[in-house]
Amino acid sequence: MVAHSHHLYGRRSDGTLAAFCSATRELLVARSFRDITVAEIISCTPYARSSFYHYFDSKDDVLVSLAASVLAGMRRDPGEWALRLCADDMGTRSESWSEVFALWSRHDAILGAVIEEVHRSPAIAALWQKAVGKVVATVAVQVRSRCAADEVKSASAETIAAIVVCGIERILYVSSRGVEPRFPDVRATAEALDWLMSALLGRTTPLQASRWTASVSNDSADSFEIETQNSSFVTATSATAILEAMRILLLDCSVDKLSVARITRHAKVSRSTFYFYFESKEAAFVALYRDVADTAAMALHRLHAIDRSDATQLADALVRWLRIDEHSMAVMRSVLHEWPRAPELRLIYQTGMAAQVASLEALIVKDRAAGLAPAGPPAGELAAVLLWTMERAVAGALAAQPDMTDLETVVSCLVELFAAVVYGRS
Repeated sequence: MVAHSHHLYGRRSDGTLAAFCSATRELLVARSFRDITVAEIISCTPYARSSFYHYFDSKDDVLVSLAASVLAGMRRDPGEWALRLCADDMGTRSESWSEVFALWSRHDAILGAVIEEVHRSPAIAALWQKAVGKVVATVAVQVRSRCAADEVKSASAETIAAIVVCGIERILYVSSRGVEPRFPDVRATAEALDWLMSALLGRTTPLQASRWTASVSNDSADSFEIETQNSSFVTATSATAILEAMRILLLDCSVDKLSVARITRHAKVSRSTFYFYFESKEAAFVALYRDVADTAAMALHRLHAIDRSDATQLADALVRWLRIDEHSMAVMRSVLHEWPRAPELRLIYQTGMAAQVASLEALIVKDRAAGLAPAGPPAGELAAVLLWTMERAVAGALAAQPDMTDLETVVSCLVELFAAVVYGRS
């Protein structure tokens, strides 16, 4: 049950339902959806608990109603918006990006909550995927019409479109949530996002192209050093057993449903031993993630050592960076799906992403100076857009999202996208 009808929110004849929705919206301004309880929502209205459950089965249903109301109030259908973003005319695209940014800015509390909960709640996922699916379908048509058959080698047009659309979603989220410092607000993402779309469609008129020159930063790319998450402190046998047990259990269970009792049973250690090494289940998970993050960061840094004018070498290095081995698969699936809604994980994840963005930024600066990469948006902004797009695409593949169900196909597509965005190679 989701409020009998999503469109009830906003009907003046039903003040009770509107009150619950309004209360939730106000709470979302200062609190994460994860921390808001049904009791708090009810306490912000003059209505009883029984009234809440007349309309909703859970607080998830309230968020679904709020999100449905936002989508229903869009000036354009999602498919029409996507078609305008694919236009050759810069004025049309600029107007469309402005509409998107205005919508997200007005409703960032609701849309941010949807992104944070989409991998946890089937109801939220169903609503969001319906809207995203319209955008993907429209962009896929444009991919087919603009690219010759032999130019789309690694994936279907739908997969390519899904990757880019999910990237746009992620960039809007991290900019509105203050996760990516290079984008202080959603409007700051316009040029880099349009460059991403231009690379996808082979377009030669990205926004603000006239102001981009071949000038580069004075920072020395050669002096860049990757910072790892310093995971070596976990060396004791018992601590290692705990982390290995957790990794294995995550193959079948999400972090939020995994108990300390189950971890200690599998690791064959006592509860007191667990808490000797880790303050909480979340702290153990962060330690587990650090090792995976260090491996990924070092793999990206190896791009600096290869001959990037050689397309084969570049592709091989990118595949090694993006491919997730079986040992890391369960950890990365949980991390990618949990970090937006888990405060204890968000900071460490943000730090790891910042290091990778800095690494790619240094590489782009160096290759622009060497004439390997064309001029474009500021290197840091382009690096951030590309990496967050890749991060979201891998998360979608691990969640078996529509049109992104095969990780190997998604990785192959990301390799081609990287070459197109950074080097202008088809």
